[in-house]
Amino acid sequence: MPDTTSVPQPTAAPARADKLEILQELPRGSMGTVHTARLAQSQRVLALRQFEIPQWLDDVQDLLKQILTAAQNASQLQHPNIARVYTCGRKEFTVYVSAEFVDAPGIKEAMTTRTLSLNEVLAIAKQLCAALDYAHSKGVVHCNLTPANIKLLPDGTVRILDFGLLKHKHLLSQTAIKKLENAPYVSPEEIRNRPVDRAANLFTLATILYELFTTRHPFAGRHVSEIERSISDVTPFTLTQANSRVPEAVSRVIMKGLAKNPAERYQSGEELVTALEEAMKGPMRAASLPGAGLDTTSRQTIRIPEPTLAAPKKMEAAAGVTTTSSGAATPVAPAAATTTTTAATATTTTRQVRKPVPVVKARPSAAKKSLWQWIAVSAGGVVVLIVLAVVLLRPSRPAQAPAAAEPQTNAATEPEVTPPPAEDSSSSSTPLEVQEITPKAARAAKPGRTQLPAPATAAASTLGELMVSSVPPGAVVSIEGYSQTWKTPQMFSAIPPGTYKVTVSLAGYSTETRSVTVGVGNRAETEVRLNATKGVLTIGGTPAGAKILIDGQESAKLTPAEFLLDPGPHQIVVRKDGFLDAQSTIKLTAGQPVSFAPGLQVAGRTDNIKSVGGGLSKVFGGNGNSSMARIEIHTQPKGAHILINGMPFAKTTPVEIQVEPGNYSITLEKDGYKSVQKSVSVSLGDKLKLNETLPQ
Repeated sequence: MPDTTSVPQPTAAPARADKLEILQELPRGSMGTVHTARLAQSQRVLALRQFEIPQWLDDVQDLLKQILTAAQNASQLQHPNIARVYTCGRKEFTVYVSAEFVDAPGIKEAMTTRTLSLNEVLAIAKQLCAALDYAHSKGVVHCNLTPANIKLLPDGTVRILDFGLLKHKHLLSQTAIKKLENAPYVSPEEIRNRPVDRAANLFTLATILYELFTTRHPFAGRHVSEIERSISDVTPFTLTQANSRVPEAVSRVIMKGLAKNPAERYQSGEELVTALEEAMKGPMRAASLPGAGLDTTSRQTIRIPEPTLAAPKKMEAAAGVTTTSSGAATPVAPAAATTTTTAATATTTTRQVRKPVPVVKARPSAAKKSLWQWIAVSAGGVVVLIVLAVVLLRPSRPAQAPAAAEPQTNAATEPEVTPPPAEDSSSSSTPLEVQEITPKAARAAKPGRTQLPAPATAAASTLGELMVSSVPPGAVVSIEGYSQTWKTPQMFSAIPPGTYKVTVSLAGYSTETRSVTVGVGNRAETEVRLNATKGVLTIGGTPAGAKILIDGQESAKLTPAEFLLDPGPHQIVVRKDGFLDAQSTIKLTAGQPVSFAPGLQVAGRTDNIKSVGGGLSKVFGGNGNSSMARIEIHTQPKGAHILINGMPFAKTTPVEIQVEPGNYSITLEKDGYKSVQKSVSVSLGDKLKLNETLPQ
């Protein structure tokens, strides 16, 4: 039985695709169409690519031979990080390539769902470098290395697809969006029309690693030509500048891999990985052990329970008493000491934390007493604790509590307080108790309470309540003399009688102030209706992350975002590299929410636009222009200047231009006249005519 994984020689019989059962078409890539297919005999599922060779090419036979030879060389690659190429053949001018089907997301898809850790990026880099070095050792380079061709399996294994596919301008079937997606992953040499080689692969690899480390791309542009200029002429931001999580040493390694001169880059994937591992040694240890060090050990040691004999003493100290050998209880103020001990313990080493053990030995005479003596002492301590608990747990009758002991306890347990208002003697001597009001359906626990310092002799019968609400709710409430702020609706309970100055504020609304008088034993209520002073504008759209310009000024926010703007008309522009601007004039009214969510269109290429016309138009109307479209532009008056996607065109109207399929923003300008802007979309072979009259 012949080997089904062999690749025929260029002179061999073409592969027979009719032996395969076609299952479904996969998303379009850069070359032809790809289907999943099943072999009739082995039932193995593979990926079958099909693409056409233009018959009108003068060197079509040489091109076919190169395609088959490249696939044959790639079929020799057997590496765990490279998807296998099985067969390649042709039928007339249609080429078929079968390869291993990898059912896994690409690394770009993985990046959209979560941020890869530095360790994960390093693991991916090791596999990619090993795969490229292996392929280069076999004389095979990858002609179209992009994140879309790199699959990430659930176990973390990386698999590179599409080795052996020859990159040729007449074989690519890319859409405008696909061209824009692939443009950032070429090397400076490829832009200068040099063939792809080992150095070009390593440059693209460094580009992909830059994106994995920072979640940003080093080379940006609004269209393909701008991206290419960025690759060939512009030094990108360092990785640390793009994302502060990347260490400086790692940034230097990747930036060397992005050197414009191939001789200044790493000469192999092994060199790159070695430098990367060395750069990540220090930072990776800190990142992989976020709690490492003495603090982690101390926290674990502190959780170890104290010896049994030390427990009664700790309980008594917490309750505010100490027990003498005779069983008598004396009041103490241990809170401050306890706080100090805890803070000190948290910063000591393991040996220092174990020092509580000598607490057991601090009473050697007690340890030598008989068991019955210990039982008597313990029983006396329990009785003292019970009596003390009964005394302390009676907050409703503060007048019966000892006057001298209570201030001492408050000073120990509530060391941080906010100063009371200076101008109101009653509010400075009585606690302000706060209760947040929430709908019954949303109330899951008791409302939170806040208490300011107050004398212990204040009786509940001498206090009042204050209820503050607003329309709309959620406004900030502040009371003159107090540093705290709250949100409406809010209940202030157990506050002294008097007049309070209450201020209610909310972004986009006027600030309102009310004077509210609270009586003894009564509840005062105030509802503040806020007047809107701003309009609310929400800007979204697809794709996200676009810049937002409001009235000609670029904001600091990216889409989606929300703004509070003055009432009236506003000129809004949403801008993103590689896409046409979306703009609109939006009129806002105070308190009115308005949304603007445009779908941005991918910008067409502008660096290869040419003017055509006259007899030349007829000459170039054949197969030579089958991949282009034409736009004929006329204005009244003539002689208007033309801007295409923001780039000036050399000639004035009337003119006929030849463009690639895509979306274009055409602006017509002439001195003494108002400019006119038109957006057009053209497909293969389209002929569009614009006739515009410029207003004065």
